[in-house]
Amino acid sequence: MSEYPLVSIICLCYNHEKFLEEALLSIINQEYPNKEIILIDDCSSDFSVDVIRKFLVHHPEIFFIANEKNIGNCSAFNSGFEISKGEFIIDFATDDVMLPDKIKKQVEKFLSLPENYGVVYSDAEIIDDKGLFLAYHHKGTKRASFHPEGDIFNDILRKYFICPPTMMIKRLVLEKSGGYNLGHAYEDFNLWITSSRNFYYGFIPDILMRRRVVKNSLSMSFFTKNNSEIFQTTLEVLTTASELCRNKEELASLVYRIKFEMKHAFFMEEFIVAEGYRKMLVQMNSYDKLSSLLYFLSTKKVHMFWLYKYVLRYKGFYSLR
Repeated sequence: MSEYPLVSIICLCYNHEKFLEEALLSIINQEYPNKEIILIDDCSSDFSVDVIRKFLVHHPEIFFIANEKNIGNCSAFNSGFEISKGEFIIDFATDDVMLPDKIKKQVEKFLSLPENYGVVYSDAEIIDDKGLFLAYHHKGTKRASFHPEGDIFNDILRKYFICPPTMMIKRLVLEKSGGYNLGHAYEDFNLWITSSRNFYYGFIPDILMRRRVVKNSLSMSFFTKNNSEIFQTTLEVLTTASELCRNKEELASLVYRIKFEMKHAFFMEEFIVAEGYRKMLVQMNSYDKLSSLLYFLSTKKVHMFWLYKYVLRYKGFYSLR
């Protein structure tokens, strides 16, 4: 590589005391020379800040921000993005681990692609809180042969397949969107939907990340009760998507996704979004008997999570997404 574009790694920490050193070392040890590291602690209640300050003694090149109050993932990321300078951006949670060649391979991929490519993603290992291997995100799963490239709007509308921590994002993508939506409880779905309408996505089949799954992580919130903001965000993103669809195929994918999310919300006992999904399906002439039954059961607040948790345990959380 004759030139090394600047890559900004925006590291978000919230109660990652146990994982911080490994996570930060995985960035420091990247096989890529031109990077800036912006580390934001979002008012952790554990000893994360102490761990960070000790780490900074040996790595003063890291720009550190310690929030005095918790502002949430989207706001914390945006504050880091505003001061970043990189041509490419990585949103990095400090309980995950980058493999040494992640940045190098993703920059090389970007430089080989046309200008209209805005995101490059890859495969990943899924690990537990002790760092033990659980599975791959793509390899050896039902997603093994499903990793679309190019115009992925219809694909991402229909089903989940991107492992969020693996993404490298072109700065222009985030500038066009104004960063993450501060009204949302999580960021990736809205970014995928809005950016894939204007930018293409590239895929690297290599394992470039270790994504840690712990009980209180954001990714597990989709399968944890009493997280209404998560489900409300999904409804809002799908409403946005309905305005971006351009053809019958995309509308059919939207209907498929609405029905899936309506079912998931019902079994998670998040009844608050049922009316929104019903209205969308009625407007799209796709309100069938099953949807009507789910809506009726939701209005009656029929509790079925007791059954759903056994399905989740048997099939695995990620198999349902």
